Amino acid sequence: MSDRTKQATMSRLIDLVNYIQGNEKVTAETLANRFSISESAVYQDLRELNAVGIPVFFSSTGLCIPPVHSALPQYSIDESMLIYMGLTMLYSKGMVDHDQLQTLRSRLFPSAEETDKINIFDSAKHSQAPVTNPVDAGIMSILNNAVLDKQRVRMTYRSRSNANPGVRELSPYTLVFRKESWYVIGYCHRRRELRTFKTSRIEKIEYSKDAFQVDEEFDADEYMMYRWYIMGGDPELVIVRFSGDVAPLILEKKVSHGSVWREDDYVYMQTLVSNLEEFSWWVMQYGELAEVLQPRQLRKILAKRCSKMANMYSKAIFERSRRVKR
Repeated sequence: MSDRTKQATMSRLIDLVNYIQGNEKVTAETLANRFSISESAVYQDLRELNAVGIPVFFSSTGLCIPPVHSALPQYSIDESMLIYMGLTMLYSKGMVDHDQLQTLRSRLFPSAEETDKINIFDSAKHSQAPVTNPVDAGIMSILNNAVLDKQRVRMTYRSRSNANPGVRELSPYTLVFRKESWYVIGYCHRRRELRTFKTSRIEKIEYSKDAFQVDEEFDADEYMMYRWYIMGGDPELVIVRFSGDVAPLILEKKVSHGSVWREDDYVYMQTLVSNLEEFSWWVMQYGELAEVLQPRQLRKILAKRCSKMANMYSKAIFERSRRVKR
């Protein structure tokens, strides 16, 4: 079974459990019609659920799942702790809110004895980054299902360059996670080309009536290959020299399409990058301790930006002080 098939089956099983728990008089025929599968496939899914500890019973009112059971199988305390650590990381990135985290925590650790064992993670509510990219679970669910079902979506999207939202019709090919944000890659029918959209900028979304087929030439790994974060373009060779306290930190990094090495008192990074503008923002965080050796175009981008910053702060110094108006 391929990874995509496994993902589709897992997604359907979760939706199936939620549907049974949220509706009355559910039958195998109901589920077959709801999920567009055969009744034999429904019974196979029910066997899968029973196998992972989620019993589905036949009653006079239809299929039901006892309240004591949920979509979470029974994990060992060590497995539950690992899952909770992962959820805490998602919370720190703004992908799970505090109430969701506490609800899942209580389901993973139902007894007081188990709860005492995870006091080390009680600081989770203090671990959220000061700036996050919140994710709407409903929007992500629609996108995930649309990718699996190969169904178009219609969305209201607010682009980075235009504050006024516009309506786009998209054939979503895949979802990717980069720089603490989720993105959807797909064919934009408005621009008639492959585009990448940040999910946190989607204000509304709904399924379209049309299905689609993924372009045979599309390969997600190839599409993302030389992107430093998310922006694309023709790859260029970049070499950066790091010094001072930054050098040892860079030496710890692993570069997907390049190398990092020490030479005398410096550390060098060589890599292929598909968008120099995006890379420039990353290298600027290291200030004067990072010097781009090539390409020349990237040096020009940084020189121009640093010149503007120097002028801005120099004026502020000569004017003694500036009050920031809110």
